[in-house]
Amino acid sequence: MLLSSLPSKLTIPFAYSGTKNTIPTASQIGITPGAASLTDGFPPLTATPLTAGGVPPSVGDMNGILYEVSAWANWSSAGGTVQYDSTFSTAVSGYPKNALLASTTVGQLWLNTVDGNTANPDSGGAGWVLIKPAYGVIGQVRNAKMSVTTAGTSATFTADEIVVGTSLGGLQTMLASYSQTISLATTGAGGMDTGSAPTSGYVALYAIYGSAGTSILAVNATSAAAPTVYGGSNLPTGYTYSALISVWPTNGSGQFVVGYQRDRSVILTNTSVLTGGTATTWTSVSLAGAVPLNAISIAGSGSTGGPVSLLIATNSAGTLNLRVFNATAAEQSNFDRYILATPQTIYYQVSSASYSAGINITGYDF
Repeated sequence: MLLSSLPSKLTIPFAYSGTKNTIPTASQIGITPGAASLTDGFPPLTATPLTAGGVPPSVGDMNGILYEVSAWANWSSAGGTVQYDSTFSTAVSGYPKNALLASTTVGQLWLNTVDGNTANPDSGGAGWVLIKPAYGVIGQVRNAKMSVTTAGTSATFTADEIVVGTSLGGLQTMLASYSQTISLATTGAGGMDTGSAPTSGYVALYAIYGSAGTSILAVNATSAAAPTVYGGSNLPTGYTYSALISVWPTNGSGQFVVGYQRDRSVILTNTSVLTGGTATTWTSVSLAGAVPLNAISIAGSGSTGGPVSLLIATNSAGTLNLRVFNATAAEQSNFDRYILATPQTIYYQVSSASYSAGINITGYDF
């Protein structure tokens, strides 16, 4: 067949406002002379000459039959799908293989994989496969950018595309040409989800989407790592999709600090996390003032005041991700994408306490 062979769509069923009878399933022979049923169709009496005692077919029956058939054609013309129906399933001895039903969750479909399936897919019934649109990993971005050149309460986040979802493993959609401005001085869509922006802490930014449109939302992420999908109870009305797109430091006034983000990498001005370090055994260094709990790797530098070695590791035994900076004089060495095993924590030691060491952080990935 050809696409051009598509018949005209039925905008209303046949006899929509006309006289019509509801056609019963059971035979009407011996009950209502000449009445049609789904079992018999028009009974033999309607094909018997009137002179021999026959009964003419009913206009109401004819309209009723055509109405029932065309009502489904009308539903199909509109692209309608149907959900699981226990009564119908029992009546037809189960759904056939490859049957497609709408889920009770809007936007998802169920594909049947076995014949005669009477199980309800929406309550975990066997033999059904969930079909739902998927665009990638929630939070996946392309050409994401955010720049703060002067500390302030507002910033604009842009991206070519962002994948957002209703939950992990839930519905997804893609936001194209995303450009939203966040204000830490307000609440609701375009601002904080609730309360004020943290001081000397961190805010997580979420791209949000729903019937209300596209927006951005900030969440206090100082004391807990921000989840991939918004997990609070203050998602603004009309928004059902979300994705974590940034985690940014704030200063003592609750403002964004100066920095620049590209995709999921953030670069900042130097933040000292260690000065005058002279420990000769593995000692922890807190990064809480430099990177958020969501940080998975860091960038920065290590320095020494003289000819000693500075060692950095991600565990207290010094066996994970060991980095050694051997200095022959007062020197500084840079490191990048240094993976963290414990959030906001690294460990250091120097080969001799004769000279001290320092560590600065200049950025992180999340």
